[in-house]
Amino acid sequence: GYELEVIAMVVIGGTALTGGRGTIIGTVLGILILRVMRNGIVLIGVPGLAYNIFIGAIILGMMALHSWLERRHQAGT
Repeated sequence: GYELEVIAMVVIGGTALTGGRGTIIGTVLGILILRVMRNGIVLIGVPGLAYNIFIGAIILGMMALHSWLERRHQAGT
């Protein structure tokens, strides 16, 4: 299904999986970014399984980035 893609779209848009709030603008930007990436991946001929691995890596990367930003913000206050 599309569940993994939808999760990636909202995470790219700035919504934290650990809770918090996202914005509609951020989610729309996440959708646009992921659709452009998917089109590029399809155009270069990457298999579907590799695309799912790519989406998983994006989710993990965005979670790590969010965690790092949160720790940095808490250390500064």
